[in-house]
Formats: sequence, C-alpha cells, structure tokens
Amino acid sequence: MHSLPVLLAWLGTGHGREQADQCLRRELGEKLATIARTGPDALIAAAAFAHVRTVVEKLAAPTPDRPCWQTRWFEILDLAPGALQDHLAALAADPDVPGVCSATWLDISRGQVGATTIAPQTRHLSTAATAMPGMPVIPSRQMSRR
Repeated sequence: MHSLPVLLAWLGTGHGREQADQCLRRELGEKLATIARTGPDALIAAAAFAHVRTVVEKLAAPTPDRPCWQTRWFEILDLAPGALQDHLAALAADPDVPGVCSATWLDISRGQVGATTIAPQTRHLSTAATAMPGMPVIPSRQMSRR
C-alpha cells in the first residue's frame, strides 16, 4: 500500500498515460460499436470536451467480499454542444437502441432509468455528489442493461 501515494501522484501528472479525453473517445467508440452503430467515429474525433473536475474516492480497505485495497480516480468531462451530443441524444431517444439511455439527476440519485441500473459512480457527474456518499459500488459485471 505504500506505493499508492506514488501511483496517485503519477496519475495526477498526466504524463505517460492515456489522457481523459482520449479515454472517453476510445470508450465511446467501443461502446457505440457494441450496439452496432457505425459512423460516429468522425463525430467522436471532432467532439470537444471540457475538464470539469477530478474526483478521487477515498481508499477503501479490503473486505471479505473484496480482498484488495480500492481507490478510484474520475476525470469529469463535459461534452460541448454539437454533432456528437445530438447523435447521442437521438440514440437515447430511439427505443430500438437499448444500449443508450438518457438520465436525469433524479434518475442518477435513484440509480435507475426505468429498468436500467445506473452505475453509482455517475453521481460524480453532479456537483451535489457529496449528497449521495453512501451509494454502493456495483462491479460492472453486475450492472444490468436495457
């Protein structure tokens, strides 16, 4: 555990690792490809993102069901209005696209959009995230999909 502060300090420099906007572009491309939506690559490449804040969750000690130390680092980025935002909104509004949904702050606070579970870390999108500190961590393999 003594190397964790060194790791966090390195992450904070941004050197020698994928930048947050690069990661977001890659993840968007991968996720959209899994729902068989082709063509947004140019929209993703042209999209503008603004850094909002960085959230580092407290270090969590091992427990019987999670035998390792855990801390999470979130870079919160805002997607600028434009073609990609319009494209994603259209996908979320299309009932034939089950892999994309649109969530309100109320949905996020409840952890649900209809029958779809929203990962608890989405609470960091809101500046009111501290109002929901007790939301549990749901490993990605347990997340439900529409």
